[in-house]
Amino acid sequence: MTEKITIKQIWLNDTKKDGTPYLDKSQRPYKGTKIVTTDGRNIWGRTYDKSPILSWKVGDTHEVEIQEGNDGFLSFRLPKVTADTSGLEARVKHLEDAFDLLNDRVTELELGKDDDIKPEDMPF
Repeated sequence: MTEKITIKQIWLNDTKKDGTPYLDKSQRPYKGTKIVTTDGRNIWGRTYDKSPILSWKVGDTHEVEIQEGNDGFLSFRLPKVTADTSGLEARVKHLEDAFDLLNDRVTELELGKDDDIKPEDMPF
């Protein structure tokens, strides 16, 4: 479920308690992330290099997806980014109409060619 959270506390750790680094199944390093929200929930997640989560601070409000695992812990991740394509259909339709109009005009001009013009009928 996607919801907005406000950060009360945030921790980012790149090693486990025993000192070994956090690695995912593909052996990519990540930071184990714990956030305490202002409503008192502890949520956990993974933060990879170049993630916007690295710049989050106490007091920030962000939108995250929160799921409860079988173990009762809450995990979070950033919502998937979906492209806003609402205006693209109208723009494509406009371009298609313009293309059809231009194509019709070129066809008219090509059909209107008169190869039988006599040199004496030319104005120059």
